[in-house]
Amino acid sequence: MTMPLRTNYFTFSNDQQGIKMITDSLTEYSLRLAKIKAWLTLTGPPDDGAFPFSFYLFNSSTKKIISTNQEVRENDTLGLILVTNTENLSDWDGIKRYLYVFSIDCNGKMQLAFPRNGNVENKMPLTDEAGKPLVQMNLGEKKLFKVTPPLGTDTYIMLETVEAIPDPGVLNQAGIRSRGFNSAAKGNIYNELLNIGATTRGKVITPTDWGIQKVVVKSR
Repeated sequence: MTMPLRTNYFTFSNDQQGIKMITDSLTEYSLRLAKIKAWLTLTGPPDDGAFPFSFYLFNSSTKKIISTNQEVRENDTLGLILVTNTENLSDWDGIKRYLYVFSIDCNGKMQLAFPRNGNVENKMPLTDEAGKPLVQMNLGEKKLFKVTPPLGTDTYIMLETVEAIPDPGVLNQAGIRSRGFNSAAKGNIYNELLNIGATTRGKVITPTDWGIQKVVVKSR
């Protein structure tokens, strides 16, 4: 997992308006960088095995799972899957979680990949008629997105939460080569988590009923 190499360049003019623009830009981009670093280094609560399901990317053409540190190619079509760890399934607490997957690209852009339309079909795992989790589940469409520039090291992060995030769009953030910032929804129990890097400054995050998984891939 790597940080972006640089931010945008800014044109400096030695007058009051120019100095204010530079000051505001440095503040805004510092916050974005702090949020990116926080997500890249964040670890969840201790894993007690109560949610024995693993998140992966897969190549929609080859049907092969893409694990951390594997490479993808420009124009590859990818999807997201959840795989049941059958050997540890007996540890499952029986509680379905809301899953949210977002990416952080090499330019620092954070983009929600799943779910695309609010909290729709993102409560997992899917189960059969007997209530047993399926072995493998698609998170969204099988062909969810295509690998396009900027190419480099990208991180895909899956959040597991017992309660739904009212506005999953808070996980979007413009890169450090563009503008715009989203804050977490007020009053949500995960507000502190969703604003990590902007407000938490590394302190322990509550509540504890959430989890996180990451997959890092290189695109060429």
